Amino acid sequence: MVFIVSALYKKTENFKLDYYKDHHMPLAMERFKSFGLKSYKISELNSEVSQGYAVHTIMEWDSEEGMMKGFAEHGQEMRDDLDNFSDVEPVGLQPSTSLE
Repeated sequence: MVFIVSALYKKTENFKLDYYKDHHMPLAMERFKSFGLKSYKISELNSEVSQGYAVHTIMEWDSEEGMMKGFAEHGQEMRDDLDNFSDVEPVGLQPSTSLE
């Protein structure tokens, strides 16, 4: 079963989408692939109709356990990289139950 994690970023003038797409998320894939990150998708949102959110990323993992291990090992590096593209923390969403 696939484990899904979403990250939502509020609209801000300081969000560098190119850096996020071209560096941050490829770095995440590089660091987390061995822990079960299968894929990710980045969507630019219309912040006028999405309650001020501008970017939505969906990450598909093999398991919650793999995701937790990956973030235990590389989470600080990923948090440190946040300063390179945003001045706001993302809102993370994880399902409590899969309805598949």
